[in-house]
Amino acid sequence: MMMLKAEVKNSKIEGKGVFARKNIKKGETIIKIEGPITRYPNKYALQIDEDKYIGCSGKVCDFTNHSCEPNCYISFNSLHLVALGNIKKGEELTFNYCITEKDLTDGYEFKCECGAKKCLARIKGFDHLSLKEKLKLMKFLSPFLKKKFEEEINSINSSI
Repeated sequence: MMMLKAEVKNSKIEGKGVFARKNIKKGETIIKIEGPITRYPNKYALQIDEDKYIGCSGKVCDFTNHSCEPNCYISFNSLHLVALGNIKKGEELTFNYCITEKDLTDGYEFKCECGAKKCLARIKGFDHLSLKEKLKLMKFLSPFLKKKFEEEINSINSSI
């Protein structure tokens, strides 16, 4: 039987979090992101298209917290959480919610408690980041956000 790579425990960031049950190598897939597809956003849904969200599944992936300096990202080809670098057993697994969420201001924005040196303090979604912050996240963006960002860049370029 394969040992799960992650487990849910209490988090210093927010409520419950997902933690490594063993050492994880850079590039290793960790957990599958799954849940019902819905047209409606909520605090716990993951945006994958304009009006398409992955809702809660009741599984480990539901508890993955945000960090402004995460140790994971989401592979949108396979919908897996993937290690950005080597992760030690017991370390909390996080990803930057701004790689999936366009706009969290309709009651879903939140005060960030990640503790990162370059913490944004308030998470409002990709639309609310500076150009520099957007460019830093470019290679990790969901296909939906990547398309929106490219449209934004093209619009800026055509108005120059």
